[in-house]
Amino acid sequence: MGRILSAAVAAAVVLCASGCVHARWPAKVLGDGVPIASKPIDATITQLRAIPRPPGVDSFNAARVLQERQVYRVRAVLLRFSLAPDGDVHLAIGELSDPVATMIAEIPDPDRMTGAPARYRDQVARTRRDFIATFGAPALDVWRPVRRQVVLTGPLFFDYLAGPAGGQAGVAPNDVEIHPVLTITPAGKMSHSLH
Repeated sequence: MGRILSAAVAAAVVLCASGCVHARWPAKVLGDGVPIASKPIDATITQLRAIPRPPGVDSFNAARVLQERQVYRVRAVLLRFSLAPDGDVHLAIGELSDPVATMIAEIPDPDRMTGAPARYRDQVARTRRDFIATFGAPALDVWRPVRRQVVLTGPLFFDYLAGPAGGQAGVAPNDVEIHPVLTITPAGKMSHSLH
């Protein structure tokens, strides 16, 4: 038992030394070699939050599940954003008709997308540059309010279910995310009526 635990810890240290600080990192950054369908499917945050959490996605090296092999297009309210310690820009997004129904979307640091095909790293780099040009630079662990309609695309990802990870506001009950965000486009004016 001790050897198995030591091997798992050693593997985690090696993975994290190469830029990972998260379970399922290769799947999360599209570096797992599993193809994803690139034609976006339109979905709402409410629909994505309702997807049952598949068995097995909570293990450290869980493979990408069927729902994570598809790109989704979501029209949402960008409520706020922050820079996470792993270098990802975390976006709290809300349903247009019910901004209390929220989930997280993340724009990773493309330099930490270990193993991801160049086309995804390039697309994420472009998306991140455009996001910062439009909304400003994120600050580490500081949530900056926005309240603006956006349309974003990216594959679904079931993050590690451990409650509101790191105290993140906006986490979906099934801990589903859009990760990585491949595109994000402003789609409307600022809204001052959202809370």
